[in-house]
Amino acid sequence: MMRIRTKFKDKPPRPKCACGCGEYINWNGKNWRTYRPGHCQRGCKASAETRLKMSKKRRGRKLSEAHCKAISESKKGKRTITPEQSNAISISNKTREVKQSTRKKMSLAHIGKIKTEGHLANISKALTGKYIGAQNNNWRGGLSRLPYGFGFTKHLKKKIMLRDEKTCQLCFDKHPLRFAVHHIDYNKNNHNLENLITLCASCHTKTNFHRKYYRQIFKECRI
Repeated sequence: MMRIRTKFKDKPPRPKCACGCGEYINWNGKNWRTYRPGHCQRGCKASAETRLKMSKKRRGRKLSEAHCKAISESKKGKRTITPEQSNAISISNKTREVKQSTRKKMSLAHIGKIKTEGHLANISKALTGKYIGAQNNNWRGGLSRLPYGFGFTKHLKKKIMLRDEKTCQLCFDKHPLRFAVHHIDYNKNNHNLENLITLCASCHTKTNFHRKYYRQIFKECRI
């Protein structure tokens, strides 16, 4: 009579490789391995059914801080992305459409999240000088630095603010920190009273983007 080893007595049925190849996996002494030697998710394309099973198994699983730190340490200096790869990823992300439900999830995930001083310093350092001048998508050849034409005086600004009752004509705030007089057609030399409008500092910043839209909005307000 053949003798059965005690350590294999309660061993569960032999499963197949998680990569979807159909081959059986090996026992490592405590439990079954996930893949056969040399097989992995990258090397062998898993079937849709297998991918769904793997996704459900990992869903909701939380890694400990020690586990996350170990993963981070193991990846340091190993993954290097070339400028061409970085550019390709950037273009792919810009053209990718994100569902409204996904946007909502991302927004909720960031609520209450406090960044450390080190994190903020790293962000600031990464963005410093990155979107200045011609590198900015809103660059118009330096038009914002051109001087205002003769006649755009403090007296004229005060006249416009009094006409608009010292109220922002976009958000209708009457007590902002600072008011600004905006040129509707973005021409700094056109000081016609119908081309000038009162805005708060916040709304005046917004008008630097989507100029065609704001030009149309303000023209309708003046009619």
